[in-house]
Amino acid sequence: MIRAGLSFDAAARSFKRHRFALLPSLISTEVACRFWQGTRGLPFTRVCVGDNPAVWDEHALASDCEIVGMFSSAQVIQLMKNVTGLNSSICDLICWIARYRNGEYIDRHTDSAGTVQLLVCLTAPSSENGGVLVLLSEPNEHRYVLRAGDAVLFTATAVEHCTVPLVPSLACPDPVRVVAVARYFFPGVEGWRLKS
Repeated sequence: MIRAGLSFDAAARSFKRHRFALLPSLISTEVACRFWQGTRGLPFTRVCVGDNPAVWDEHALASDCEIVGMFSSAQVIQLMKNVTGLNSSICDLICWIARYRNGEYIDRHTDSAGTVQLLVCLTAPSSENGGVLVLLSEPNEHRYVLRAGDAVLFTATAVEHCTVPLVPSLACPDPVRVVAVARYFFPGVEGWRLKS
C-alpha cells in the first residue's frame, strides 16, 4: 500500500533529533483520493482540544476499514520501527479521520496518550487556503504544507502541534482538509520527551 522504493534514512535522522519525521508521498495520490472518497458518507462528530473553542469533525475508524488495514500492515509497522527505532510489538492501535473545513483548525497542544502517531493527508487545498501543519521543536517551529499522500510520524505526547486555520480563496471558496491518523501504543513506552 505504501509506495515502493522510498528511503527513510533522513526520516530516521529527523525523528531521532526532533521526535517527528516528514514522509513525503508515503502513499500515492490515487490511494489517498480513494481513501478520502470512502470517508465522504461517514458520520462525523464535532470535537475540540480541551476548553479551546476550535472545533472540527472526527470519525473513529472500525478495525475492518481499509485505512486501518494500511496502518496495521506489516509494511507500515516495519517502516515505523525503522524510523523510530522502536523494536517491540504494538499493544494497541486507534485510528480516526479528522476533517477541517473553512475557518477550522486544531489549536496548539500535545496529546495525552500513545507512543507515536502517523498522520496521512488524504486531501488538502492549496497553501493559500491555510491548513498548514505546525510542529514545535524548541526553539524551532516547523511548518509543513501536506499534500494528498504525504505523512508525518511524530510523538504527539511530546511534540506540540497545531494547524493554521483554513481560509477561503477565489480558487477554493470552501476549503476542506482531511487526514487519517493512527495512534500506536507500544508496551512500556507511553511517550518520549526530548532530552535537554
